[in-house]
Amino acid sequence: MEQRKSVSLVALLLRYALSCVVSFLFVLGAAWVFMGLLLQNGTLLPASAPERSAYAAKEQLAKKGVFDAALVPTTCDYLLLEASKTVATSLTEKKDAKAFSAAVYYAKTGVNTGEYFHCNVQLGAQNCVLQYRFAMQYTNPTLQKHLPDFQIILIILVPLTLFILFGMLTWHAVNLFKKHLAPLNMAAQQLAQGDLEHDFAPSGIKEYAAVLASMTKLKTALQGSLRAQWSMEQGREAQTAALVHDLKTPLTVIDGNAQLLAESTLDAAQRQSVDAILRGTASVQAYAATLRRLAQAQAMTEQPQTAIDGMAFLQKIETTAREICAVYGVRFVLTAQQLPAVKLAMQEVERAVANLVENAAEHTPKEQTVQMHCVWTAPTLAMIVEDGGTGFTPQALQHATDFLFTENESRTQNGHIGLGLATAKATAKKYGGTVTVKNTEKGHGEVTITLQCKA
Repeated sequence: MEQRKSVSLVALLLRYALSCVVSFLFVLGAAWVFMGLLLQNGTLLPASAPERSAYAAKEQLAKKGVFDAALVPTTCDYLLLEASKTVATSLTEKKDAKAFSAAVYYAKTGVNTGEYFHCNVQLGAQNCVLQYRFAMQYTNPTLQKHLPDFQIILIILVPLTLFILFGMLTWHAVNLFKKHLAPLNMAAQQLAQGDLEHDFAPSGIKEYAAVLASMTKLKTALQGSLRAQWSMEQGREAQTAALVHDLKTPLTVIDGNAQLLAESTLDAAQRQSVDAILRGTASVQAYAATLRRLAQAQAMTEQPQTAIDGMAFLQKIETTAREICAVYGVRFVLTAQQLPAVKLAMQEVERAVANLVENAAEHTPKEQTVQMHCVWTAPTLAMIVEDGGTGFTPQALQHATDFLFTENESRTQNGHIGLGLATAKATAKKYGGTVTVKNTEKGHGEVTITLQCKA
């Protein structure tokens, strides 16, 4: 499909500005043409018509010598005075107070005021003042009486029409910018969601296209970085497995020889040294076994998620937890809601929860209780494990889920090397969840793992 040619923001803005100017000129031109047609067909009188009519009426009244209201044109008003007193008028002082005052003032001073203009004619003892305005008047007396001046109508209609047209043009321009901006938003969402495979949609605006090009470079750099990281992790896993394997043989030799020495006749100093060798060897073997399990877990492919019975899952979790707590001499209590069938990798999640329970049991005094609460709020499954110990230290609250983190303050080691919570966190991350640690109001430690599950 042929790719559309990109335009610049300057071109779009100039197009919008030109559209506004053309619309402005069009409305003014249309108003001018409409006014010309009304003048041409006689519906409107030009602004100078009232002045001509007033002076023509003045001549006719002067010839007649007496006032005759029939001679006053509809485009004019009159005020007939005798000895400064009003004899007759077409101006109502209450209704047309401003016009009436202007006519009286002109009769006294001969000076026009405001928008009103006048001419007068002396008819014997009477003075007739004719009042007019430079404004287009309607030929039809009914229209003249009930409609506002045509200029006022234009003053209202022209800006209103321009406002509507400018609003439509602006609305169209905004939608156009939104349309061209949509690919940028989609690209940002793709990057936020970790979608580095699909290409970004074109924008159609040069400046936006430049931003998309930069985002494409960023996407390519992220792909390269992730590949390099994956390769490095694979190499680290292989090195860890090789190291564990290489340690196995010398550890076995050391342990075997130490056990043979322990069975022989030794003095007190020698016995103490052999016992120290055996304890050190046992500790190193425990570390090596843990590293081997970690390497195997990292090398395993991700387990498929299958639909499992929720209550059967909880029963399995409870059984495992009770066995772990029995080893440490603590009690275990489970409270759970009704859990529907959910999609999980059973073994993977069970191992993560077992790590939490074991971590809690390690730090719970004998004969005390480890509590677990399972809460289902679709689609989130939260499993909260509370120990009976003295709680997490401030340092542990920040780093408890970090890889290989241990502490030497309020919590003892007991062979713990900082993998349980870290692996649980990795499992939760696969399900779009989290692992959080805190201390309860009673001062016990509490760990919560959340999983986003499809029922």
